[in-house]
Amino acid sequence: MSKETKTTETKAKSNSTKSTSSKSTKSTGTKTAGNKTTGSKASTTTKSAGTKTTESKAAGTKKKSSKSSKRNTLEIILMILFIAFLIWYRFFNGKEILARYIPQLREKTPVEKVETQENTQAASSSSSATSTTATNTTTTQRSESLSDISFETLSIPVYSSSATESVKTGEVHDYNGFTLSYKEDYEVSEWVSYVLTRDELNAVTGRSNKFHEDKKISTGSAVTSDYTGTGYDRGHLAPAADLEWSVESMEDSFLMSNMTPQAPELNRGIWKKLEEQVRKWAEEFGELVVVAGPVLEKEAEAYKAIGKNNVRVPEYFYKVILTEKDGNRIALGFIFPNENCEGDLFDYLVPIDEIEKRTNLDFFNQLDDGEEETLESKIDSSYWK
Repeated sequence: MSKETKTTETKAKSNSTKSTSSKSTKSTGTKTAGNKTTGSKASTTTKSAGTKTTESKAAGTKKKSSKSSKRNTLEIILMILFIAFLIWYRFFNGKEILARYIPQLREKTPVEKVETQENTQAASSSSSATSTTATNTTTTQRSESLSDISFETLSIPVYSSSATESVKTGEVHDYNGFTLSYKEDYEVSEWVSYVLTRDELNAVTGRSNKFHEDKKISTGSAVTSDYTGTGYDRGHLAPAADLEWSVESMEDSFLMSNMTPQAPELNRGIWKKLEEQVRKWAEEFGELVVVAGPVLEKEAEAYKAIGKNNVRVPEYFYKVILTEKDGNRIALGFIFPNENCEGDLFDYLVPIDEIEKRTNLDFFNQLDDGEEETLESKIDSSYWK
């Protein structure tokens, strides 16, 4: 073979090798690029899945947060409703309103309590009478009755047997420390009663001077403005100083149902002096029954009226006091004109019978007739001085 032919074959082989190498390189490059593309797609898919997972978690968190927020809001609303209920129940006669529909919640009025006690006592007396001989003395009977009848029972007056139906219009309510009977025609209470003990003289609060309307009175009580500019004091029937043993009793003592139009000379003079003396007696005797009120012996229209509610101005005031001494009950009655009163407290003593006749009330009617007659028909101040 000639040199030229060999040379030609050598070039042809070289070119063929280069061509094959070039194709191989291109093919490999193409595959590599394909692999890169596939990797890129897989990466994108992974990122997309991660993003969806994150979004799903965020959505779940939002739902939980939303539920928690709704639950918190509901709890706040329920708490507000509960507080509102407590305020309504405590300060806006909620208990009385509920009692109209739930009889079990209704408390007996003081008069009903007294009637129940009277019935119990009557049954007891009837039973004991069959086994008691006629030789029992009056002293023994009185000693037995002292333990049978509580001061709380004795503190509630009733209408006298001679009182007409037109007179029996008092609306009776219980408060912290006292009970009263409100007369709408007069816009004052006909009586306020309470038991004062030695322990209750230990004050835990002071005078508040926060006069306020009595929401318990069905027809509405007098209001503070009824007295403004009239020249009359808002005179307490149950004194604030007798009710300093709790914040609640002090607050109730400034209800307008506990007020009456009193001349300043009376309210700040002998009436105040008697209130102070009552506290001294409570300290001495340990326990007292006190009943006080205006003498309403005429029709409402016959009295002077003040304020937009036509609060009637009484001409006289009374106070009746009962306690026990040496195994016996003792009692006093006072009547004061609604004006400046000169002289000593005991100058204004009257038989309790006289107060009963002028007020159509019957005090201490739970006692047997003999003892009641002894207490109320005469004046005996020997134990009180």
